[in-house]
Amino acid sequence: MSLKFSNPEQFIEGYVTSRYKDYETNDCVVKALAILFGISYDESHGFTRGFFSRGERKGTLGFTEGIRSMMRNPHIRFNGAIREVQCMRKETIHSVQKTYSNGMFLVDSVNHVSVLCDGVWLDYEGLISAKTKVCAIYEFSDFNHYAAIRSKLKQEQDTKPDVLSIILLGIIVFALIFKRDMVKRDLMDLWDWINHLLFS
Repeated sequence: MSLKFSNPEQFIEGYVTSRYKDYETNDCVVKALAILFGISYDESHGFTRGFFSRGERKGTLGFTEGIRSMMRNPHIRFNGAIREVQCMRKETIHSVQKTYSNGMFLVDSVNHVSVLCDGVWLDYEGLISAKTKVCAIYEFSDFNHYAAIRSKLKQEQDTKPDVLSIILLGIIVFALIFKRDMVKRDLMDLWDWINHLLFS
């Protein structure tokens, strides 16, 4: 099973117009929380600065402890549910994608945080690999805006041609260009066979 990716920016409200767009770096937590909580990129930027003490253009240190503390805080209310799921010692990005193919998850891996939605990584291809070690997994559920994310993701996946279709198309094009006479003869033989089958 290969890893499936979808550009996260399309799921982040206000990312294109954000004043931080071309300025920020190391902002995987900002993007992930914007997607998961359904808030704008700028709101998520402020939230991670306030709750996780994240500085501009810097990663979010102590993220795992920070999110666990946030989940335990009785004064913080969410518009959905968050729970930490069991993470085995040898868990990898590949095994997580395979095990958690349904649902919305925040996956904390070595030096990176990603969102996994129904088996597709809402992340940039190349930042994680199949063998990347996973440190913690959090399931997010019952957030109303997830239906819109899933709808957009389904449209995108439906429009992507699968590998077999591309190979078949390549074979047909090759045959039509370089083996035109043979293809024409085979089609005539097929037509004769169909006629014989139907009218004999």
